[in-house]
Amino acid sequence: MDGTFQICDRDLDSVTLEQYLNTPEIAIDTETMGLVVGRDRLCLVQLCDAQGRVSAIRIAKGQQQAPNLKQLLEAPHITKVFHFARFDVAQLRYTLAIETQPIYCTKLLANLLAPILPTTV
Repeated sequence: MDGTFQICDRDLDSVTLEQYLNTPEIAIDTETMGLVVGRDRLCLVQLCDAQGRVSAIRIAKGQQQAPNLKQLLEAPHITKVFHFARFDVAQLRYTLAIETQPIYCTKLLANLLAPILPTTV
């Protein structure tokens, strides 16, 4: 496990992008000023791969593009794992014009499995 942590300003650097492009899946989370797309701005995008590589990308107020992040999130050979993908994907599309795909949503899966999972642990 790599276990590195990197803070990026406005976009991924090209070396980090290349590292992430060589992984089959990546976990993604966004942080915003609220939960209304179009009103509440995107502040941070967090990425983590199976090697434990973590990147936190600060998104500046008024920023409209992050070309390296866009390339990564639109790469068809990498599965993007979200919890509540509907919001994160919409926010990335609205703010940075990123068409994220393919997507796996753990919230949707949890909702689908809830009726068949035991209620006691």
